[in-house]
Amino acid sequence: MRLSLRLTIVFGILGLFTIPTVAALAWVFASQEVRGSIDDQLLDQADRIEALSNRDFNAAVQDVPVFNPVLRDQTLAEGSPPPTRPVLGNDDGGVRLYDADGEQVNEGDDILTDTIAARLAGGESGFLETVESEGRTLRVITISIDGFVPVPDSDAEIATLQLYADVTADEDALSGLAVRLFGASLLGVGVVGVGSWFVGRWLAKPLGRVTDAAEHFAELDDLPGRIEISRNDEIGRLADSFNRMLSGLEVAREQQRRLVADASHELRTPLTSVRMRTEFLARHDDLDPARRQALLDAAVVDVEQLSALVSDLVDLAADLRSDDEEPQTVRLAAVVDAVAQRAGSATGREIRVESDETEARVRPGMVRRAVQNLVDNAVKYSPEGEPIDICARQGRIEVVDRGPGIAAEDAGHVFDRFYRSPKARSRPGNGIGLAIVQQVADAHGGETWVGESPTGGARVGFSVAV
Repeated sequence: MRLSLRLTIVFGILGLFTIPTVAALAWVFASQEVRGSIDDQLLDQADRIEALSNRDFNAAVQDVPVFNPVLRDQTLAEGSPPPTRPVLGNDDGGVRLYDADGEQVNEGDDILTDTIAARLAGGESGFLETVESEGRTLRVITISIDGFVPVPDSDAEIATLQLYADVTADEDALSGLAVRLFGASLLGVGVVGVGSWFVGRWLAKPLGRVTDAAEHFAELDDLPGRIEISRNDEIGRLADSFNRMLSGLEVAREQQRRLVADASHELRTPLTSVRMRTEFLARHDDLDPARRQALLDAAVVDVEQLSALVSDLVDLAADLRSDDEEPQTVRLAAVVDAVAQRAGSATGREIRVESDETEARVRPGMVRRAVQNLVDNAVKYSPEGEPIDICARQGRIEVVDRGPGIAAEDAGHVFDRFYRSPKARSRPGNGIGLAIVQQVADAHGGETWVGESPTGGARVGFSVAV
């Protein structure tokens, strides 16, 4: 399933639950506010009426607005005779009075329902009910009261009093609000769905370009062009990382191509030499023993050079940072001392070490190999009997010899793979040792350098991050 479709479904479902829920809560809060306001008014007037027990009608109308004669008179049409029973209230609300027998005392529709009568019989008083009467919706509070005589010229004992408010308009408004909120919810869900579709496509478009580029590379084994995405979010970072990965792959491919070309050139010479000597020995079985032994010895030297070259090529081609050796915090002086002792024992040279107590987090085997390569070069170019100096301070490891030094035109190339100066071509070697030193320095966040020593020899070194 495409990402844009997934985003549409997710946001659509989220909107389907969220928007109607918010709309329903809004309607509930609005209805509670409206109905609560009406109930509060009825309860307030009920409290006043209950305080008027055993008082006459004239006192009642002074304290309870619903008994006000002005409201009472508004229900009488002009010129009509007075009703046989008093009218208390108007079209929006009023009072219903009942005697002990349940007979209505004042004028108006009977709103004493069976449900209300049953609750009265059960001893309840001051409770609220919603009553449908003559097509109207009334909110009614019923009070059981004793000895209250609010009706003029009447000795009737009022046992039940009802206050009501016409809430038809309010209920219609709430119903209309519910319909409008429902419609708005449907519209909101639709807008969220359509919007999420376009947003999903907008978000997924650069991801699709990255995917197409990756598929192109996987299927055709051909590096695609760079992905142009000018964004600062995670997608922009992904595109930038992909572009950097492509750049790395291009560099790796170019290095691989050069490595194969250079390696084939370097391998050709010892292989040709070994082949010629072995073929010559195979064709001439009557050679002088001394001559035969000389050819065999030369072939062994060629094989040893070939073996060393292959080993160096393997090290050079490998990604040193993916080595199984885990980084460790070590004293660089200890690594240098171990190399110096082993090289001194193998060559008989005096190798002097000057170091401090600097520690660094490195792969000791890799650093040891780099120092060994520097020492091997120094031994190769220093005159017999001359010492080799190693200085290891503050993460910088430098080897100084007393040989002919490095020409200025060669200084910028000595760390290139297979590079050998014209003066060094007659000496053993393959031009890989210093290239490995460069890789070790790069893997440890350091650098390499060459220079001239005070004694006239070469000064070659590398550094690691400390």
